Parts: sequence; structure tokens; C-alpha cells
Amino acid sequence: MNLRAAPYHARAGRYSPESGAFPARVFRPISGTFPDDGGARGVDAQHGVPEARDAARALALRHGMPVAVTGAGDYVTDGRREAHIANGHPLMGRITGSGCMATAVTGAFAAVEPDAFRASVSALVVFGIAGERASRQATRPGSYNTALIDALDAVTPENIRIMARVSGD
Repeated sequence: MNLRAAPYHARAGRYSPESGAFPARVFRPISGTFPDDGGARGVDAQHGVPEARDAARALALRHGMPVAVTGAGDYVTDGRREAHIANGHPLMGRITGSGCMATAVTGAFAAVEPDAFRASVSALVVFGIAGERASRQATRPGSYNTALIDALDAVTPENIRIMARVSGD
């Protein structure tokens, strides 16, 4: 199994007037970047976080930036450090757009936290907590999507202190 370096779900960074572009700071490979996954995407992906761990570490080392792999548990590595995040809810995998939301949150965190590894881990913890809180309001995918957006807006530092479940560096 190997991640290709071409298709990235998220690119976050600071604007460069010279190039007119935002340099990539965090890779979040989309499902389907595994050559043997049968073209699966999103919630239909056939590989989980454990299978992607070595490939993510290799990609992070090769490109010098964090790689985030999301699923039932999330994994972030920059090749030297790694974190496992246990926050989230199963409904997050049953709605359209949760990966895009996680990417947007990661980009927002990367815009204000110079350490892209810390930004990625923090973003996924907060997004996972929002997912857990959303499940208190909605139990089906249609209403859950809206509840997730509302819960993301309502996460507080106290929620993070009490609810964060992250291990690693």
C-alpha cells in the first residue's frame, strides 16, 4: 500500500505573493489514493487508519509535512511525531461532506498555528468533539449534518478540556 503524492484533499498555508499560491502545509490524502483500494472513496473506503499508518508516515517524511488519515479513529503524523485521536461519532462517516468539513477546520487551524502537526491534531480533536456533541441532537444522517455544523460552532475550551481523547506526541 502506498499513498501517491498527487491528490490532496487539503492544502493550507500562507499566501506567497511571488508565486501567487498557498504552499501546502498539511496533507490529507483522500480515499482512493491507495493503489489497491478498488477506487473506493469516502465512507466506502476499504482501508482503515491502521493500514494507512506506515504509508502516511512515509508520505510525511518524503514531503516534510503532516499527513492526517481519518476514519473510526484518526491518525496524524509528521514522520517524527504521531497522534491517535479517538474523538468522533459513527454518523460522521454516514454523511456527505464530513471529510471536507474536517479539511476546512484543519486549514483554519493551520492558518493560526505555526506547528502544522499541532494544528492538524487540534483540528481533528475539535471536529471529533463536535461530532460527539452533534449526536446528542440528531440520530439520523440528514439531521446530523446540520447538527454537526451547529456543534462545531458551539465547541468551547471547556468541552475540549473534558472531552479530548488523544494519545501520542
